[in-house]
Amino acid sequence: MTSPYRASGPIFVRVNAQTATLGVNEIPQLLRSRLLSLRAYDRGAMMVTADVVEGDELEQHISRLFADERVEYLQVHNARPGCFNCEVRRA
Repeated sequence: MTSPYRASGPIFVRVNAQTATLGVNEIPQLLRSRLLSLRAYDRGAMMVTADVVEGDELEQHISRLFADERVEYLQVHNARPGCFNCEVRRA
């Protein structure tokens, strides 16, 4: 999707990599111990708001951001360094 926030970066390819399959409302353990940047976007891929949060508080911040009806999806970035980590969609 075209957006002023669109970014490109390195692509890492691993031999025998497996795609994680998560359940609804499941937070990967990997995220719980990191400082994270949450970025909330609307349907037009425009940023609505953003915040930096501790990973062990991720659930409450996801709920708070999705309480805003304008928010269509979230992106989670590692705050140090700021690499893209994953995307969160409404169930």
